[in-house]
Amino acid sequence: VGSPDAPMSVLEVMRAMAECAGVPFIEPEVKERDARFHEIAEQSVRDDKLRALGWLPIVPFNEGIARTLAWYEVRR
Repeated sequence: VGSPDAPMSVLEVMRAMAECAGVPFIEPEVKERDARFHEIAEQSVRDDKLRALGWLPIVPFNEGIARTLAWYEVRR
Protein backbone atom coordinates (compact mmCIF):
# COMPACT_ATOMS: atom_id res chain seq x y z
CA VAL A 1 0.00 0.00 0.00
CA GLY A 2 1.23 3.51 -0.60
CA SER A 3 3.44 5.15 -3.13
CA PRO A 4 6.57 3.58 -4.59
CA ASP A 5 8.51 6.06 -2.43
CA ALA A 6 7.09 4.69 0.81
CA PRO A 7 5.46 1.26 0.40
CA MET A 8 3.76 -0.22 3.46
CA SER A 9 3.34 -3.86 4.37
CA VAL A 10 -0.03 -5.32 5.27
CA LEU A 11 1.18 -5.57 8.88
CA GLU A 12 2.02 -1.84 8.91
CA VAL A 13 -1.47 -1.04 7.62
CA MET A 14 -2.99 -3.28 10.29
CA ARG A 15 -0.92 -1.58 13.01
CA ALA A 16 -2.03 1.87 11.78
CA MET A 17 -5.67 0.76 11.80
CA ALA A 18 -5.39 -0.59 15.35
CA GLU A 19 -3.71 2.61 16.52
CA CYS A 20 -6.38 4.81 14.91
CA ALA A 21 -9.11 2.63 16.42
CA GLY A 22 -7.50 2.82 19.86
CA VAL A 23 -7.25 -0.94 20.21
CA PRO A 24 -4.17 -3.08 20.86
CA PHE A 25 -2.53 -4.61 17.82
CA ILE A 26 -2.40 -8.40 18.01
CA GLU A 27 0.48 -9.76 15.97
CA PRO A 28 -0.91 -12.42 13.62
CA GLU A 29 0.71 -15.81 13.37
CA VAL A 30 2.23 -15.98 9.89
CA LYS A 31 2.86 -19.53 8.80
CA GLU A 32 5.22 -20.72 6.09
CA ARG A 33 3.41 -22.13 3.08
CA ASP A 34 4.54 -24.87 0.78
CA ALA A 35 6.38 -23.47 -2.26
CA ARG A 36 3.77 -24.99 -4.58
CA PHE A 37 1.31 -22.28 -3.52
CA HIS A 38 3.45 -19.68 -5.33
CA GLU A 39 2.69 -16.77 -3.04
CA ILE A 40 3.53 -13.31 -4.34
CA ALA A 41 6.55 -12.16 -2.36
CA GLU A 42 5.90 -8.45 -2.72
CA GLN A 43 3.41 -6.22 -4.49
CA SER A 44 2.36 -2.60 -4.29
CA VAL A 45 -0.08 -0.18 -5.82
CA ARG A 46 1.35 2.16 -8.42
CA ASP A 47 -0.28 5.51 -8.91
CA ASP A 48 1.93 6.86 -11.70
CA LYS A 49 -0.85 6.66 -14.33
CA LEU A 50 -3.23 8.55 -12.04
CA ARG A 51 -0.58 11.17 -11.35
CA ALA A 52 0.01 11.52 -15.10
CA LEU A 53 -3.67 12.48 -15.36
CA GLY A 54 -3.19 15.16 -12.71
CA TRP A 55 -4.35 13.25 -9.62
CA LEU A 56 -2.49 13.87 -6.37
CA PRO A 57 -3.21 12.44 -2.93
CA ILE A 58 -4.50 15.14 -0.58
CA VAL A 59 -5.27 13.11 2.55
CA PRO A 60 -2.33 11.72 4.54
CA PHE A 61 -2.46 7.95 5.09
CA ASN A 62 -3.19 8.00 8.85
CA GLU A 63 -5.91 10.62 8.40
CA GLY A 64 -7.46 8.48 5.65
CA ILE A 65 -7.46 5.46 7.94
CA ALA A 66 -9.11 7.51 10.72
CA ARG A 67 -11.76 8.86 8.33
CA THR A 68 -12.47 5.37 7.00
CA LEU A 69 -12.86 3.90 10.49
CA ALA A 70 -15.16 6.79 11.47
CA TRP A 71 -17.27 6.21 8.34
CA TYR A 72 -17.71 2.53 9.22
CA GLU A 73 -18.43 3.33 12.88
CA VAL A 74 -21.37 5.57 11.91
CA ARG A 75 -22.78 2.87 9.62
CA ARG A 76 -22.42 -0.19 11.81
